[in-house]
Amino acid sequence: MSNNYSFYLFCKLKDVIMPSEEAYDLQYEQDLQLYEDYLESEFDIDTKGEYECMVDFLTTYNTPYSKPI
Repeated sequence: MSNNYSFYLFCKLKDVIMPSEEAYDLQYEQDLQLYEDYLESEFDIDTKGEYECMVDFLTTYNTPYSKPI
């Protein structure tokens, strides 16, 4: 992971948009996977700010996390 601040921001936004009662160690693994999915998604674009891209991604997948097919 090349940008720790981006991952931190992503996790903070996820906690607000998609709160979880999951244990921290399990939540961390899920957050890593979800962040990787975000980076590979059509939401991670250069024409909008990073914050807005993350919010768009998380609000689109605002359900208990399951990777889209």
